[in-house]
Amino acid sequence: MKVAGVAACALSSALVAQALGGWEGPAKERKGLTTYSGKVQGWKKGVKTVGILGEDEGDKLVTGKIDANGNFTLNFSNDKKMLDEYALPLSLTVPYKDMCTYDVCEITISNPEALWLKSPAFYTVTNGDHGEAFINGEEVKAPKPIDLFKIASVNHLVYASDNVDVVGQVINKENGSTVTYDLHLPAGWSFVQEWSDRTFDAKGGIVRTERVFRSVPPPSTAWEQ
Repeated sequence: MKVAGVAACALSSALVAQALGGWEGPAKERKGLTTYSGKVQGWKKGVKTVGILGEDEGDKLVTGKIDANGNFTLNFSNDKKMLDEYALPLSLTVPYKDMCTYDVCEITISNPEALWLKSPAFYTVTNGDHGEAFINGEEVKAPKPIDLFKIASVNHLVYASDNVDVVGQVINKENGSTVTYDLHLPAGWSFVQEWSDRTFDAKGGIVRTERVFRSVPPPSTAWEQ
C-alpha cells in the first residue's frame, strides 16, 4: 500500500455541518465524482493550487485550483490502477467479522474485497466554532477549543474501488457506546460524513459515545474560512 497525503498547497476551510443532510440511499446507477466546485467566503489568499498527491512522484489523486475570489474546482483521478495502490480492503479497516472487538458485531459489507481510501477533507463542529484542515487531511486543527458537549463532524473524501454498501452497527455492552455505518459508496470518489456525540455523567465524565459514518451528497453550501 502507498501513502497519500502531500498537498501541493494547503486550503484551510470548513463547512457548516447542518448543511449536510443524510443521503436517502444508493442511486440505481452510482457514479463517483469527477469534479467538485465551490466557493470559499472571504478568501484573501490569492490563486492557489490544492490537491492530494501520492508518495510516488507524478501520482495525483486530486488536483485543483482556487482563484483570488475563492472559487475553486477539484478534479478527481479515475486511474483505478493507481488509486487501488493507495487503498485498503474495507473488510480489514471497519469492525467486520474477525476485525470486530465489540460485544455486538452486526456489520455487513456487500463486497468485502472492495478497497477504499478515506482522507479527512473538512472539519467542523455544529456549535459554529469552525475548525481548519488542509484539503489532504494531513493536519487537522481547530483554532478554537473543541466543545466536547457538542456534536463533532468530520467530512471525508473517499475513494472506493467498486460499488459497495457497508451497513450495520457495533455495540459495547458495558457502556452502550455504538458505531453505526450507513455507507453506499460508488466506484470512484464520494463524500462520507463522520459524526460523534457523547453522553456525560454528573461529574462531566464520558459514559457513552456514539459515532456514525454515512454517505452524503456533495456539499452545496459555500465554504467558510
